[in-house]
Amino acid sequence: MTLPLVPLNIPNGWIINKNIFTEVCPERFHNDDYEDRWEFNEDILQIVNTSQRRIIDLGWYPEFNLDGQYCLKVVEWTNNWEEQTEYWIQPIMKYYSRDIKEIKNKIEDLIMKITEGRL
Repeated sequence: MTLPLVPLNIPNGWIINKNIFTEVCPERFHNDDYEDRWEFNEDILQIVNTSQRRIIDLGWYPEFNLDGQYCLKVVEWTNNWEEQTEYWIQPIMKYYSRDIKEIKNKIEDLIMKITEGRL
């Protein structure tokens, strides 16, 4: 069964590099037999706003681990690989939660702030 994507309001000016942020249920992830455990990986969502030089990145850490949680990061964007590596090491912000609604709201808040040049 394919799970639906979490609906996100993403305005013009954003590039979606990856989106497999599905409406999975972290509250039901109690053991390794959970049928949707593979949804909890490190590469769930990545969107980029090149004009504001920001990346929003979402993953589950530790990957496939029932004790994990979503990690949402905002990272400065550059097309220079060496600089980009440094930016991943020191993101602008990190936010953790196991709650999909909370993560969705935080993503949309970050999108708005970045689009408006406030972050």
